[in-house]
Amino acid sequence: MPAIELLQRLLQRLRYRPSARSRARRCAAGVLLLVLAACDNTTTAEHMAEAEALLDRKAYRAAIIELKNAIQKDLEFAPARQALGDAYLKTGDFASALIELERALNLGGDERAARLGIIRAKLGLNRVQEVIGELGDRELDTQESLLLGEAYLLAGRYQEARPLFEAGRDDAAGLAGLAAVAWSEGNLPQAQALYEQALEKDPDTASYWLRLAELRLRAEQYDEAIAAFAEAAKLPLGQVMGRIGEVRTLVARQDLDTAATRVEEVLTLAPDFPLAKYLKGLIAYQRDDIDAAEAALRDVQTSYPSHAPTAYLMGLVKFKQDQPAQAERNLQRYLAADPNSLSARKLLATLFVERGEPDRAVEILSPMAGRTKDAQLFAMLGSALMQTGRAAEATEFLQQAVQLDPEGASFRNQLALSLLSSGEDELAMAQLDAAVEVDGQQFQSDYLQALVSLRKGDLTRAETAIANLSAKAPDSPIGPNLMGAVAIARDEPKAAEVQFRKALAIDDGFAPARNNLVRLYEARGEGGAALALLKERTEAAPGDYAARLGYAEKLVASGQLDEARSQLERVVSLRPNLVAGRLALSRAQLLLGDSDAASAVLEDGLAVADRNIDLLAAKADLQLQTGELEGAAATTRKLQAAAVNLAPNPALSYVIGGLQLRLGELDQAETSLQTAIARSGGSNTAAQLDLASVQLRKGRVGEAAQTLAAVRAQLSEDDPQAARLQLLEADVLTAEGKPQEAQKIYGELAALGNREGSLRLATAQLGSGDAQAGLDGLKAWVAGHPADQAARILLAGALLTAGEQDAAIAEYEALGGTGNAVVLNNLAWLYQQQGDERAVTTGRLAWEAAPDNADVADTYGWILVSQGRLAEGIKLLKESVRLRPGSPTSLYHLAVAYQRAEEPALARESVQEALKAERFPEREEAQALLRELDS
Repeated sequence: MPAIELLQRLLQRLRYRPSARSRARRCAAGVLLLVLAACDNTTTAEHMAEAEALLDRKAYRAAIIELKNAIQKDLEFAPARQALGDAYLKTGDFASALIELERALNLGGDERAARLGIIRAKLGLNRVQEVIGELGDRELDTQESLLLGEAYLLAGRYQEARPLFEAGRDDAAGLAGLAAVAWSEGNLPQAQALYEQALEKDPDTASYWLRLAELRLRAEQYDEAIAAFAEAAKLPLGQVMGRIGEVRTLVARQDLDTAATRVEEVLTLAPDFPLAKYLKGLIAYQRDDIDAAEAALRDVQTSYPSHAPTAYLMGLVKFKQDQPAQAERNLQRYLAADPNSLSARKLLATLFVERGEPDRAVEILSPMAGRTKDAQLFAMLGSALMQTGRAAEATEFLQQAVQLDPEGASFRNQLALSLLSSGEDELAMAQLDAAVEVDGQQFQSDYLQALVSLRKGDLTRAETAIANLSAKAPDSPIGPNLMGAVAIARDEPKAAEVQFRKALAIDDGFAPARNNLVRLYEARGEGGAALALLKERTEAAPGDYAARLGYAEKLVASGQLDEARSQLERVVSLRPNLVAGRLALSRAQLLLGDSDAASAVLEDGLAVADRNIDLLAAKADLQLQTGELEGAAATTRKLQAAAVNLAPNPALSYVIGGLQLRLGELDQAETSLQTAIARSGGSNTAAQLDLASVQLRKGRVGEAAQTLAAVRAQLSEDDPQAARLQLLEADVLTAEGKPQEAQKIYGELAALGNREGSLRLATAQLGSGDAQAGLDGLKAWVAGHPADQAARILLAGALLTAGEQDAAIAEYEALGGTGNAVVLNNLAWLYQQQGDERAVTTGRLAWEAAPDNADVADTYGWILVSQGRLAEGIKLLKESVRLRPGSPTSLYHLAVAYQRAEEPALARESVQEALKAERFPEREEAQALLRELDS
C-alpha cells in the first residue's frame, strides 16, 4: 500500500479535515511521504522475511526494527504485530508486547498464539491475579495450564502450581515449574536437576540458566555457576543479570581482581544499573577500601534508596568508619525490609553495646530469641542482659547458648561471668573447669579462675591458674599482671612492681598493668611517678585514647586544667563516641569556667546517643549548675523515660531523685529516692540523706530526724557521707528552732574546709542578724574558690540585700559569661537602678536565656517601660503576669505602664488586682497609684 494511501486512511479514521490555513503545510507533508515512499521500495513481505531471518538468529532487537518497518507499510498487518509482540516478550519489554499482541488479536491474528503471548506479558508485568482470574475457571490446554502454574508460583501458591507442572512435565516450562516448587521446599539438589532437564529441552530461556546458576552458586559449585551465568548472558533477557551473576560468583570465591574487572564491564553495558554499583561497593569493602565502597553505595542509594542489601552493606561501612549513628540508620532500614535478619540484629546489638546502651542491644536481640536456635545470639543477649543488671535472665540465655554449643568454651566463660555476678562462685568455677576440658588451649577460663580465686583470697589456687595461663600464652602480659595482683594481696609491693613492669615489657599498651602500676605509685605517695608513667605512654602511642584519658583525669586531680582539657579534646577526637571521654572533657571545661563549651561536648555526644543515661544525667546536672531550670527539668524527664526501658537500677533511681530534688520537684524526688532505697535493700545511705532533705523541705521535720537517725546507725565516722549527715542534722536543728546548735555544727564543718558547711554558716549568719559575719564568710570562700559560681551567686545576692550595689555588680559581672538567667536578670536590675545604659541589653540577654521565667520577663519589661519603650514593655509585663498569675509586683509594673500609655482603665484594673495581695514591696506605691487614678 503506497505511503500516501496509508496517510489518507489514517486521516479518515481520525475524521480529520485540514483547514484552509494549513492546507499548504499538509500538502508539503504529503509530498514528503511520497518522497520517502519513492526512496523505500521494500515491500511489507520483504521486511517480514528479513525480520523472520533475524528472529531465527535470535537478533531480536534488529528484528524489531524490521517488524516496525513492515507495520509502517501496513498498519493492519496482523502477522507483523504478532511477531513484534513475541519479539518484545523475548527482550523483556512486556508492556510493549501486551500492546502489540492485543492489536494483533483485534486485527484477526492467530488467536491462540496471541492470547498465550498476552498472558505471558501480563505475568511479566506481575498482573498475577488477573491471569489467575482469566484461567482459573475454565478448561485449559497444556500451555495454558503451565501459564496458570507460573501465576500460582508468582502468588506463592506452590501446592496449587505443582499438579499443573506435573501434567506438563514433557515441556521445559513444566520441568522449570517443578524445579521452582522444589526450591521453595528447600530441596535444592532436586531443583538443580530439574532445571538441567528443562534446559535440555529449551536452552534459549535465560531465566532457566539464571536459576540453575544461582543454585550452583549456593552449592559453592563456582565454575559450574559461572558457566551457567555465561550462557544466560548470551540471551537477550540475561545479558546483564548473567554478567552480574558471574561477578557475584567471583566475589563468593574471593577472586576480587577478576570480579572488579567484570563489574566495570557490566557498568559499561548498563552504566546506571544499581546492582552493578552495589557489587562494586561490595568488592571495595572486601578489599578493605572503605572510602571506595562508600562512594559506590552512595550512588546506589541516590538512585535506588530502597535497595536493602545496600543499606546493610552501608551499615557495615559506617560501622568501620566509626560513625555509629549512620550505621544504625542503615541497619534499621535493612531490618525494616528483612526483620528476621540475624546478622543485622547482631551487628546492631554490637553497636549498641559499644555505645554503652546494652538495654537497646537487649531490645534488638530479644525478638529473635523465640525464633532461632543460634548459640551466638543467645550468648550476646545474655551478655547484654548481664550489663543491664538482669543477672538471672542473663544466666538463663547463656545456659541455652552452652546447651546449643557444648563445645563452645567462650559461651561457658560468659556463663561463668554471669554466675559470678550473681554470687554463684562455685557454679562459675565448675563452668570454667568444663571450658578447660572442652578446649584446653584457650586460656580465658584460667584467667577467670585466677580472678575468682583472688577475690576469694585463695592465692595458692590463683597462682596455679596463672601458671596454666602463662604456659598456654607465654607472650601474653595477662599472666605477669595477675601475678602482680597476687603480690599486692601478699603485701609485697616491690614484687608487684616487678610483675607489672614485666607485663608492660611484653606489651607496652597493656592498660590493666599500667593502671595497676599507677595505683601502686599513688598508694606509696608517688603521684608524680604515676603522672609521668601515663604521660610517657601518651607520647609513645598518640592513638592510645585509654591511656590519654587516664592521664587527663590525673591532670584534673592535680589541678592542671588547661593541659587536661587539651588531652581530653584529643581523646574525644580519637574516639568521638566514647562517653567517658566526653564526660571528663565536660567536667574539665566546667572547672575552667566555660559552661558553654561543657554543654557543647555533651550535646555532641547526645546527637549520636540521645538515650545515653550518663550523658543525660551530666547534661541535667550542668543545666542546674548554670540556672537553666526549664532545660534541666526537660532533660531529667528524658532521663527518666530512658530509664523505663532499663533493668531496675537503684543507682539510676538515686541520680534521678537527686536531680528532681535540686529542681524542687519534691513529690517526684521522694518517689524516685524511695525506689532507690527499696531496690538497694535499704543500704543506699546517699539516697536516704536526699530523702531526709525532701522531708525537711516538705516540713516533715520529725520524719527527717528519723531518717537521719537510721543513717547515723549505718555510717562510721570516716565514711564519706558523714559530713553530709552532719549538715542535715544541723538543718533539722535549724528547723526545730535551735539556730545556735545548728551554727555550731556548720562552724565545725567550715573549719575543716567543708564547702556546704561554710556556705550554710554564712547563710545562717546573714539570716540571724550577724550579716557582716555572713558576708565576710562568703567573701573569704569565694576568694579561695574563684571558680565556685554558686557561691559567687550567693555572695552577689547577699551584697545586693545589704545595699552594696557596686560590689554586687562586680560579682554579677564576674559571672556574666555563664549565661545564667538569674545572674543576668539581677545585673540588669542593678544597671537600671544606677541609670546604666547596659540595663536594656543585659535584660534582653536574660530574657533570651529564660523566656519562660516570670521574674525575668518582669525585670526586662519594667526596664523597657522605664526607658519609654511602652509597647514592648507592656507586652513583656503581660507575659510575666501570664506566666505567674496574680504576681502583685508584675501587676503593679503593668499598671504603671498602662498609666504612662494613657490607658487609665487598664491601669486601674491591674493595680486593683495587685492590691489583692496583702504584702509586696511596692504596695505603698501601688496604693498611691490607685489614688492618683481615682482622682
